[in-house]
Order: sequence, then C-alpha cells, then structure tokens
Amino acid sequence: MQKENIRPGLADSTTKDSPQGLKRAIGKWDLVLMIINSIIGAGIFGLPSRIYQLTGVYSILAFFVCAAIVLVFILCFAEVGSRFQTTGGPYTYVLAAFGKLPAFTVGWLLLLSRIFNYATLINLLVTYMAVFYPALTDAIPRALTILAVTGGLTYINHVGAKSTTRLSNVLTISKLVPLALFIIAGMFFLQADAFAVKQVPAVSDFSSAILLLIFAFGGFESVLVNTGEIRQPSRIIPFGLLTATTIVAVFYVLIQVTSIGTLPSLASSERPLADAATQIVGPAGGKLIAVGALISILG
Repeated sequence: MQKENIRPGLADSTTKDSPQGLKRAIGKWDLVLMIINSIIGAGIFGLPSRIYQLTGVYSILAFFVCAAIVLVFILCFAEVGSRFQTTGGPYTYVLAAFGKLPAFTVGWLLLLSRIFNYATLINLLVTYMAVFYPALTDAIPRALTILAVTGGLTYINHVGAKSTTRLSNVLTISKLVPLALFIIAGMFFLQADAFAVKQVPAVSDFSSAILLLIFAFGGFESVLVNTGEIRQPSRIIPFGLLTATTIVAVFYVLIQVTSIGTLPSLASSERPLADAATQIVGPAGGKLIAVGALISILG
C-alpha cells in the first residue's frame, strides 16, 4: 500500500466512490451516531459505582477532567482523519507518518483487539439475554445464539454500508432512549444531601478514576477505519468526532449526577443504573435499563 498524500483538503473528494471503490454512504449525522455507538458500551451501566467508590461526589469532577483530556486526543484524530479519504483509520495514519512496519503492527493490534473485544461482548450479551430466557444458560442454546447473532451481523455488514449504517443508527438511538429517560426521571428525585462533600479523595484515587474513565471514552478510533465510506471526510470527520464526544460527555456527567442523587447505596451497588432506576420508578425501571444494557452490548 502506498503512503497517503496528507496535504490538507485531499479528503474533499467530489467523486461518489472512494479510491478503493467503496460507496460513500455514511453522512454527517450517521457518523455522529456511529461514534456514539462505538463509545457508549455496557461499561457505563456499572461504571458510576466504581468511580464513586474512588472519588465520592468528586466523581462528577472526574468526568469533566477526563472529558477535557479526551478532547486533546479527539482534536488530534480530527486533524489527522480529515487529511485522508481512504479506508484504514489509524493504520493509514501510521503508514503515512512512520512507514510499513509500524503500520503493520498497529493494524494487527487493532484487528486483534476488535476480535477479542467482540468475543467478550457476545458472551456478555448472551449472559444478559439469559436473564429473560434462562435456557440460554445451557451450552448448546448459548452457542447457537452466539452463532446466530454473529451470522446476522456479518450478513448485514456484507450487504453494504447503507444497511450497516441504518442498523447502527437504530441501535444508537435505542441505547440512548433508556439512558435519557433515566436521566429525565431521575432529575425529579435528586436528594440534595447526597452531594455533600464528606471526604476529599486522594490524588491516587482521583487518578485511578480518570484512567478508568478514559477507557469509557474509547472506541471512536475504530469508526475512522471506515473513512472510505464517509462522504466528504475532511469536513464530516472533525464534526462527527467533536459532536459525538460532546454528547457522550453530557450523558456521562448527567448519568453520574442522577446515580449519586437517587441511589444512597451507590458505592456498593453492582448494577448502579438498574438499582437507581428501580428506586425511581420501580421494577419496570430496572428492566428498562437491562434492555438498554443489552442494546449497548449488541451495538
């Protein structure tokens, strides 16, 4: 593969297809939703309690600090990503800057990390599904479900970018709706005394919380692999990265505020969002959050 010419403005291709022959089917808001989908995963459904254990009410500040740190990475990816019009993402960037061997290493690390991540998530998905369908705890139904889901997702990706984009949009909106309802409903039940500062966290604990949160903001880089299918990448990639990250940061902060203000046992909760939702609206709230977790894993 040849090194990419990284002159500014190169990605403003006026042709319908990318140089690799791919259809540019991903629009501006499609990209925003895809990035949100890649960032928000199942972790946010358990993260509020862990961060609260480390930093207490200062966990809200930890989210802001982490968002500011992640913004630096986002700006770097936005600048570099806007200069390419071909598929490859981080692999392509490293190839242009450092050559074939580093790019080969990055490409394989990216591929392997996605394979291992998928293996973890598909198992977690079936585990959550077993709450609604206990038969999935058995080996054969579990294996068949994993094969069926994997085959279905593979087929959708094979059909083309349009089908994948539509599915991604539906999954993203479906995972945001339960979270938005959780936040809106929770705002009416916030307890002011829950935000009283009881202890200032140690610097080491605050740093540990920031490190955990940085992983919670990760995943956006994988979407840039599809640059060859994005319309006008030099304009849309910076917009998509900044807009999506801002939306995710707002959701994360409000989720933490709602969790602190509605769940007195937040520090010891293993399912903080589900427990808080149950506290707010009863068992139906917990089930809604469980469905949201399922969608987040599938997404």
